[in-house]
Amino acid sequence: MLARRLLCLALLHPAYTFLLVPHTPPRPMQPRAAVSASLGDDLHAAGVAALASVVLMVAPSAAYAKGGGHGGGHSSHSSSHHSSSSRRTLHPYNGPSRPASRKSSRGSSSSSRLLNSGYTSRHSSSVSSSPQPPVVLYPDEGQARRENGYFCPANLPKPGEKVDVAGDVFGDMVLPKRTATVISSHPASQASLYGAGGGETLQPVPGFESDCSVTVQFDDGTTGTVSAAEQPKSIIEKVAPALLLGTYAATFFIPEGSSWESAESRHEELLRELELASTDEPPSSGEYWGSSEESDEGHQAVRATINFRSDGPVTGRGKDGVDGAYRITRGRWGALDGSTKPTVAWIEEYDEGFRVAVEGRYDVRAGKIKARFVSSRGVSGSFELAPKPSVF
Repeated sequence: MLARRLLCLALLHPAYTFLLVPHTPPRPMQPRAAVSASLGDDLHAAGVAALASVVLMVAPSAAYAKGGGHGGGHSSHSSSHHSSSSRRTLHPYNGPSRPASRKSSRGSSSSSRLLNSGYTSRHSSSVSSSPQPPVVLYPDEGQARRENGYFCPANLPKPGEKVDVAGDVFGDMVLPKRTATVISSHPASQASLYGAGGGETLQPVPGFESDCSVTVQFDDGTTGTVSAAEQPKSIIEKVAPALLLGTYAATFFIPEGSSWESAESRHEELLRELELASTDEPPSSGEYWGSSEESDEGHQAVRATINFRSDGPVTGRGKDGVDGAYRITRGRWGALDGSTKPTVAWIEEYDEGFRVAVEGRYDVRAGKIKARFVSSRGVSGSFELAPKPSVF
């Protein structure tokens, strides 16, 4: 009995207490490759989450083009550097790989100028193909994105520029790209783009109305005409590069509205100068059509009705392809310092709630207005207006 009590006391002593647990098999060491893959997945997920949060914070400024910031961006203008990695790629007139809408936003059929839906006669004897859908060309990238179509970029390849020309497609076979030198380029005519249908369908061979084509010479000396029409980039594609270049940081370190305050101050100063300027020969009043190039790549079509009064004031109204309607206020024109090209200046007040300060010159001989602008949303750029074509 005594021995049993001594054994119990010994077992209860802290130095000898223990706990019974189920046996757990040893956990195998995770291979280094598995650890790396797991870590890579985690970092990828974290990166995606971080980028998404940045997009959510920056997108309000990018989601709002002339000056409205809808660009996030609007037009997809490729770089014209001559390295093989940055040369822009043009396409032969043989149809796109992606379907394009045949109707305008109003639901009416667009004019039927068909891009080559089959293959050229030199290939038709050996290879046949089902028809490709047509390419429908719209006035600006925003409308092209909405209608699942194409647009003609404002900065077409220049003569002497090196480009890549995508190869023809024959069934499942795609011919390799070819390098070429631009001889000339032909932008889409405004008459085609502003028709009632909302968009035009490119034809196999450019005709009397140019339709965003480029004439090139290949390395073997042969020449050809190819399409410079581009598919619009998605909003994410437009915003992401800007984020990588520091737009996120700029949101915090650039004082909001500073450029607009400077633009307003400059506008008031210019108005005072124009009040003292000569007003002998006013610019032509009437309807003007054109396009803009903007810092957020929100390039778009521009229409305006402008009234230049003989005593100096400028009034009117307009409508941009993306930003919508606006009124022209606080406007004035005049010939400064004996210049033969009158200076014009006005403020555009948009229905969307932002304002744009415009300053430019009127070319008396050409009848065109070339101007630059700054908006209250921090977007800047330039535009050119010409009298509305007489055919309309």
